[in-house]
Amino acid sequence: MDKINDNIFLEGYNISQIEALLKKWILKYKEDLEGNIEFKIFENKSNKFMISINGNISNFHFYFLVNYLSNPNKNVNPNTIVGYCIGKNSNILKNVTHLVYTSANDSEGDNVYCVTSNNENFKIDFGGKVIPIKDNLSYYAIDSSSYVLLRKIYNVEKVISQYNNKGGLLKQATIHKRAKIVFIVFSSVLLLSVILLLIGFDLLFLNKLITLVSGLFSLWLYIDEKILQQQFNIRMSFLLGIIGFIVNILIYSITIQNKMSFLFLIGHTTLVFIPFQIVLRKTYLKLFRKEPIIVGIAGNFPEFVYSTILMFYLLIVPLLIGEYIKKLILCI
Repeated sequence: MDKINDNIFLEGYNISQIEALLKKWILKYKEDLEGNIEFKIFENKSNKFMISINGNISNFHFYFLVNYLSNPNKNVNPNTIVGYCIGKNSNILKNVTHLVYTSANDSEGDNVYCVTSNNENFKIDFGGKVIPIKDNLSYYAIDSSSYVLLRKIYNVEKVISQYNNKGGLLKQATIHKRAKIVFIVFSSVLLLSVILLLIGFDLLFLNKLITLVSGLFSLWLYIDEKILQQQFNIRMSFLLGIIGFIVNILIYSITIQNKMSFLFLIGHTTLVFIPFQIVLRKTYLKLFRKEPIIVGIAGNFPEFVYSTILMFYLLIVPLLIGEYIKKLILCI
């Protein structure tokens, strides 16, 4: 084995850990990886491992994999994980062999670094931007001839197929079941609100009830990000959002006629939130080639920014639109 490009050398893991991380990473980027890409795991006598990649893997995904293998285990020294590849993108690294690694001093946790065969040093951010840096690291090559294949070959298409056959469909079914329960509860509350409205129940209570369940429904769509990854759930959420908005407008209009105060109008939140979430999610997928995750301060920087933007939008924009709708109703 004398090929060095598209190889990742790593220490600190055992074979089971590498297999688990590799499968998890493949599934994480399954939408973008070509099905015929193969990952072969080799080992030498010093219990050091090498992942050799065959097939058309992009530089971005290669960088992501090096970063991914360097970060999950805090007990693993990131300096012992390096990769080699030839630049394929139209930038300063095109057709240049470079050693790829991560840095323990990288505060963002999303970047990778590289040194070329000409000893030029660069930082590559999560969006693929190549930035020259001043670093004294020199390029070095690792001899791969002593590594022996462990008969562990992972084809992207097969890994995805096994996932779908064993657990993927089950997880999708679980998400669908979870969504179905929430849809039924929300629909039931909307139906109950209409019935109570028709029999003359307390309007202020109904206004607060619709406000509460509409807010909780939208908050659930924000927190449970996997729900809006399925088209059926998007359509159902939007449909229930329309119904909830109509019920909220109806109750609000009647309470206004009765000159009641302290009224809320946020039944439109779901209708406002879903289109923005779809656009933001697609933008994230295009930039970072993976599904976004709702995180707190523990997530990586792009996920934190995505979560923060979505949260501020959810908290602020529906309220502003609600005030505008109130003014329109008062003018009628």
